Amino acid sequence: MTTHALDLTRPAPIPLRVRALKRAFDIVSASTALVALSPVFAGIAIAIRIDSKGSVIFRQKRLRPGPDGEPIDFWMYKFRSMRPASKDAGPAWATDDGEQDRITRIGAFLRKHRLDELPQFANVLLGDMSLVGPRPEVRFFADQLDEKIPGYNDRHMVLRPGITGWAQVQAGYAGDETANREKLVHDLAYVAHLYRLRTYLRMEAKVIVRTFRVVLTGHGAK
Repeated sequence: MTTHALDLTRPAPIPLRVRALKRAFDIVSASTALVALSPVFAGIAIAIRIDSKGSVIFRQKRLRPGPDGEPIDFWMYKFRSMRPASKDAGPAWATDDGEQDRITRIGAFLRKHRLDELPQFANVLLGDMSLVGPRPEVRFFADQLDEKIPGYNDRHMVLRPGITGWAQVQAGYAGDETANREKLVHDLAYVAHLYRLRTYLRMEAKVIVRTFRVVLTGHGAK
C-alpha cells in the first residue's frame, strides 16, 4: 500500500462546505451589485471620460490560485484613476511620487472611497476573485515580497483574492515591506477563520460591515 506524505509546506485546503457557501455568496452578491449599481457605473464612466483622456476601465494582471494550487495570473478590472504611464514605466508602488502625480481629480475621489474597485464584481462573477479575501497582488511585487517575507504567497494557494478583506479594512494600503508584513498577519488570521462554518460567517460579516465604514470615510485609501 502506497502512502502519501502530508505536505506541511502548504496551507491546508479550505473545507468544501465553506468554499461552496463562500462561492454562492460571491455569485449572489456580485450579480446583485452589477445590476443595482449600474447607474453608478454609468455616472463614474462619464466622469472619468470628462476628467481625462484614456479608457474608462483599467486592467492589470494579478494573482489567484490555479488548479494545482500554484498562483496564476488573471486580468483584474478597475475604473481608471490615473493618467496612462509611459511605455517604459515598470511596476511601482502607489506611494511612489511618480504614481501619485498621475492620479486624476476624479481618480483621487474614487480611490478614497474605493469606488475604483467596483468593476471587480465582474471578476468575482467570473470566478477569479471573491468578495472577501487577500488583496489581489501583481506577480512582480508578490515574488519580491515572497523572498523577504516567509509564507507571503501562501494566501494565493488556498484563497481567491478579494475586493475587500480583513487586512484591507484593518491596515489600509501597504506600500512597503513592513506594512506588507502587517497585512500578511491579518490575511492569515482571516484564512484561519475559514476552517469552521460558524467562524467563517462571523468573520465574513465583520469584514463587510467594516468595509462600508471604509467606503464612507475613505480610511486607509491610496
